[in-house]
Formats: sequence, C-alpha cells, structure tokens
Amino acid sequence: MKEKYVGYVINSIDYKDNDSLLIVLCKDGVVCLRARGVKKINSKNASSVMNYAYSEFEVNQSEKSGYLTLLDGTLLNYPNYVIDSLEYMTI
Repeated sequence: MKEKYVGYVINSIDYKDNDSLLIVLCKDGVVCLRARGVKKINSKNASSVMNYAYSEFEVNQSEKSGYLTLLDGTLLNYPNYVIDSLEYMTI
C-alpha cells in the first residue's frame, strides 16, 4: 500500500552497506522509513534524505511486516543556515 509523507528528516542511521534508516518528523508524528541504496553515488533519493531536509516521501508499507520502505523522495526545502555553516567550516 503506497502512502505519502511530508516532513523533516531528523536522523539518518546507517543500515547495511548502502541503506539507511530515516526518522522523519511529519504532521502525523514521527515515522521510521527504510531507504534502500541511498548511499550509492548514483542514488536519485540521496538529496531528499539528508539530515534537516524538508522532503516529500512516497513509501510502500509491507503487508507482512508493516515496515515502511522508501520508493521516491523529493527535496522541498533545505535550510540555508546548514549550507552556510558547512561553507564556513570548509573555509
């Protein structure tokens, strides 16, 4: 069953080689998603799963286990203060 969530990525936890577990704060509460292959170089969802990103996620809920798996992510907004602080740290 496909669902959509819109919210902020609070935390990203490494899981296996190229996967991550995402904790997303959305209107419905806190949701945990499994994002497969997001640490690969050519991942289309890599930008939407960064910490503090405001993104829209299309997920699939497993009928057997009930786990949520990320199908598609779209980055809606990323806070400027995070980008500015990263620039200052590199200088």
